[in-house]
Amino acid sequence: MTDHSLYSALARRVILHIDMDAFYAQVEHRRTAIPMDEPLAVQQWEGLIAVNYAARARGVSRHMRVDEAKKLCPELHCVHVEVMSAGKGEGSTANESPAPERIRNEGKVAEQHNRHDGKVSLSRYRTASAEVFVALQRFGVVEKASIDEAYLDVTQQVESMYRNMSISNSAKTRGTLGAGEHFADDISDEDGDGECSNHGSASKDHGNVSKSEEVLYTEHTAEEELSTKSTGSNVYGDLDASSVDGIHLLLGAKICKAARAAVREETGFTCSGGISHNKMLSKLASARHKPNQQTIVPVRGVQSLMEQLPLKSIR
Repeated sequence: MTDHSLYSALARRVILHIDMDAFYAQVEHRRTAIPMDEPLAVQQWEGLIAVNYAARARGVSRHMRVDEAKKLCPELHCVHVEVMSAGKGEGSTANESPAPERIRNEGKVAEQHNRHDGKVSLSRYRTASAEVFVALQRFGVVEKASIDEAYLDVTQQVESMYRNMSISNSAKTRGTLGAGEHFADDISDEDGDGECSNHGSASKDHGNVSKSEEVLYTEHTAEEELSTKSTGSNVYGDLDASSVDGIHLLLGAKICKAARAAVREETGFTCSGGISHNKMLSKLASARHKPNQQTIVPVRGVQSLMEQLPLKSIR
């Protein structure tokens, strides 16, 4: 395989990285019903292992001691990680019942946990993680990276979508499609009524298409352009929307947007996404704009991304 053909093969791959936003904190927000805009941290013994974005804005960070964090942010909710009572199985905990009056004072209750009397359990976070992966598995080949992040290889879905896009004769005559060109006759809006339009070669039979493809096959409610704006994406560098590689990334971004929306709808959790040609770039991309955003890194954006990253971020 020549260098050019190898590059072409790699550039046609579309890999997503889904990274949950302050996941442990989100799980505790859902469990305790503490509003998301209030500062919250997850505590393990005397230290913090997770901090939500409201608390970070007040200077609280992971690995701080609870007393130090409380000085910076007196209104901080400190929710202790689940603890199994000595001699009891997982799920038998000292802080299991989320009664509202106890939740508001959970920081004080949690500080009473003694590391010699119990064992930390991550059961509630693993259970919540399983919910997320159920939502994601409909959108591509899923590889679990950790309890709160995943890679999705959507190359096959993107290639299928691309084949089903029927470019109008006028667009073919012009020879290129810029970022502002419209695919309204071929790619449908994800907020449509669920009926397939009869444009080009797009099939009306949804039985053999994935959830991600259905995003593109639904009926239009409004004219839509295939661009970073329509996919709700940030982008590093220049994305050539007239190239096959650029269109592939934009289609991947549509899948990413749909996957993130599915996670939000089915679990209540937000996540951020990265879209690129390999796992390293997509992972770096997902961390660039958080929370609840997504970022595309095309080939032309790699140098711009790397110039802004500390070396320790690349692993």
